[in-house]
Amino acid sequence: MPPPMPASRPQTGVINAGSRPYRSHKVRACDLCRKRKSRCTVDIPGQSCLLCRVQGADCHYQEDPPPESSSVNADTKPSPGSQSLAGHKRRRESELAAGSVEDPGDSLSDKGHSSPSLHRTRDSRDDDKRRRKDEQDPQNESVLIVGPVAAEDAQVIEKYMPSERSSKSVETGKKPYKVYSNDPRKPVLYTTVSRRRQGVRVGNPPGETQKEILEQILGPFRHDLVRLFLDRFNVAFPIFDGQAFWEAYISGAPDDPPTTLLCQVYAMSLVYWKHTPKLARHPKPDVRYAINLTVAALHEEFSAPGLSSLSAALVDLTGRPIFSMTGNAISCGRLVSLSHCLGLNRDPSNWKISLQEKKQRIRLWWGVVIHDRWGSFGHGVPPQIAKNQYDVPLPSVEVLVTQPRATSQHIRAAHCHIALCRLTEILGELLPLVYQLQPRSARETSKKLRHIRTDLDTWEDSLPEFLRAPSQSSEASICGTSSLHLAFLAVKMLVCRVELHEVNNSDTDNPEARRYFQTECRKAAEEIVQFMASLQNVHFREFWLPYSAFHLTSTATLLVRCALETTDPEVARSCLANVDTLRSILRRVREEEDWDVADMCLDHCERILSRHPEIISSNIGGASGGNQDKNTNNNAGAVDENNNNNNNNLTMTPATMGLPETHTHNDIVDDMMSISGTFGTMDGFPFDMTGIWDVSGFQDVNFT
Repeated sequence: MPPPMPASRPQTGVINAGSRPYRSHKVRACDLCRKRKSRCTVDIPGQSCLLCRVQGADCHYQEDPPPESSSVNADTKPSPGSQSLAGHKRRRESELAAGSVEDPGDSLSDKGHSSPSLHRTRDSRDDDKRRRKDEQDPQNESVLIVGPVAAEDAQVIEKYMPSERSSKSVETGKKPYKVYSNDPRKPVLYTTVSRRRQGVRVGNPPGETQKEILEQILGPFRHDLVRLFLDRFNVAFPIFDGQAFWEAYISGAPDDPPTTLLCQVYAMSLVYWKHTPKLARHPKPDVRYAINLTVAALHEEFSAPGLSSLSAALVDLTGRPIFSMTGNAISCGRLVSLSHCLGLNRDPSNWKISLQEKKQRIRLWWGVVIHDRWGSFGHGVPPQIAKNQYDVPLPSVEVLVTQPRATSQHIRAAHCHIALCRLTEILGELLPLVYQLQPRSARETSKKLRHIRTDLDTWEDSLPEFLRAPSQSSEASICGTSSLHLAFLAVKMLVCRVELHEVNNSDTDNPEARRYFQTECRKAAEEIVQFMASLQNVHFREFWLPYSAFHLTSTATLLVRCALETTDPEVARSCLANVDTLRSILRRVREEEDWDVADMCLDHCERILSRHPEIISSNIGGASGGNQDKNTNNNAGAVDENNNNNNNNLTMTPATMGLPETHTHNDIVDDMMSISGTFGTMDGFPFDMTGIWDVSGFQDVNFT
């Protein structure tokens, strides 16, 4: 009889198929099944267990400790400790089935051909490491405000819990809620949640690819654009701490400032390119291409949103030009929802947070309110923020001015922004009357409108002296006073529109009241035209809200409507003359100052007059005769001059009054609001590298 062969001994680090990790288990259970003390059933080899798949959880195993010794004598019988270690390193028999062999030593004799199950084991361990790294990453955490009902319940329950000093108390880190404010009347609790969806692979940071493309395009001018944005944009419309942003930017720290926010800063500062002598000598990059990049970066950012996402979205909505109205309206809704999730609608004055974060929250919230209200006015959609659903105080100069050495321009810009916030509050009282669908008594509506008119008069009287009228000096060129006054006149015109709407829809016919409010509407629109005619070129280099484009378009539309509804030829002639004056002003500033706000109104006027040439007839007309005056004076007297010129054109026929072509220097008018009410979309994905540079800048160079 041949001598018995010695039994092969398992090597350290090798999964032994003949041993078991537990006395009562043939296959090791996953960590979650062990925690639940449930049976771990693997019905599909190489996949998660049945219970983990049903609950959508990750099926993983705890990492084993490294072996104490790297080699074991083959002639020595392994100790119980090494057998236990080998047992802990086992995996499921279903995973070993693909590479099982009779002799473990022979299976690993050729180290270049490892078992596929071992590859899967390494991959699962790598996934577990990445998952635990994401859980421990503080950048992956975001705040979620607890609703007022649940906050009150949690506050009551907390009174009956043992104190923190007691041995029975729960550790602070394990509490489901954390506290912002302990005010018994308005408790504010929050919990931390993951910014990213569980199971989503983390690639490059959001906006990293777009930032690299933009920096390659901008080259050495990117620092100038950031400085231009902070000095002109962020001063007039404070969104973040400009000083802290600049210090983080020049330090070159990774992910600070956030990449998506930096992309927005690069793109939205391009509208001021030709206003800087250093940059005006070079061709301006294509604004559409840059904004397409930032829109893609913002979509990536909202896959893991946080407080920095709000800053980037606010810059996107505040920037110009307007390429997609529907896209902006959707972005505004997403912005409001995220603001409520982060608790920006609550007063942070007494919260347990730093002073810088308190100021940042107030700035962000009022930026959200401004875009919700004025976006509702411009886009024609109801607002989403109600007055009784937030208690954040109006921002103060100390909250808005972050520069260590603030100048008078910074102080004036802060006062201008505060005035805009107060005007936004008045607009919030008016918008429910615009979008109301339920019947309301005429007396109640009239009372509300009188109250709003009183508030507007009080607002105008409370303005400081330097904000009462656009200054003729360049000192106020960055504070946005012109945009503020245009917004004020637009609200007054909206009040007149609501009053006219109420008269037209009343049960009783009142021709005198109708004529009166038609006259009020016409005077409000003419006041806007006179205001635009009074502005100098320097005012068009200021900060302008993008909603100014809607105000100008609404003005021209209302004037054309008044010309059609009136029975007085003189009034109709005056309305069309004002439309022509407004078009002449906008053409001039579009060409001379690269003022993109004029594009929407110019395109809208051309569509109306080209589709309805009958509004210019011999019995009301000759209004286009004002087009022959190419050098329109920039003062209120230009309107009267055009009226005098039109008196000599009463006998002109429509055939002899050809409309001149209006070159808006903008190929995106089809993406804006047209007379038919269609809307454009933000397309351009994937991005086309052609046409990155706008060659129109070469036309301004004098080669002689």
